[in-house]
Amino acid sequence: MLSRLPWTPKPETERKRKKLRITKDKRRLLVEAAALILAEGTPTKFALEADCRHGLRQHLCLEGWGWHEAETAAKEIVDAALNRIGAYRPSWKEGQPEYTQDGVVVFERTRCIRCGWKLPDGHHKYCSSICAKNHQAAISRLHEREAMNARVRAWYAAWSAKQPEQPCEQCGQKFRPSRPGRRFCSKVCANRHNSAMTRRPC
Repeated sequence: MLSRLPWTPKPETERKRKKLRITKDKRRLLVEAAALILAEGTPTKFALEADCRHGLRQHLCLEGWGWHEAETAAKEIVDAALNRIGAYRPSWKEGQPEYTQDGVVVFERTRCIRCGWKLPDGHHKYCSSICAKNHQAAISRLHEREAMNARVRAWYAAWSAKQPEQPCEQCGQKFRPSRPGRRFCSKVCANRHNSAMTRRPC
């Protein structure tokens, strides 16, 4: 009697994987959306680079892409967006805290940047450790909100790029919905529709 051998899956390299790619039209839409997100980064245009890549990569992975393929595609889109907005990546020397451009005058602070109190001797930015911790915590919360917003916007940009165009219920112009359930091409059309519905007699 022949014994049954347990089934073992084939290695990943032997499987026939579906070739995934981004169409030219979808790539153009993603680059435009990423450029709008990256242009809002502060203090540099690279502040939201990682978060934008994170949102795009996450959506591609949910579509069935492998992590490395999704990371490569997201990086290419973000690099194209940075090139579009003219972002210049500084050198290692320019990125150091003590670097200053030629002709820039370095001034010495006399007031705390958190509360405005006079700085004690030996203090250069904050009057106390309390002001230092509160100021750094406020900056950290601001950066976290900006990073989360960039990731969400990049995710929905990837979602919107694969949606078919649909007519606006107010003006009839075709548009791609940026969020699920969007019925109007702009806020203007949405406001006009809502105002017309409120004036409608019962």
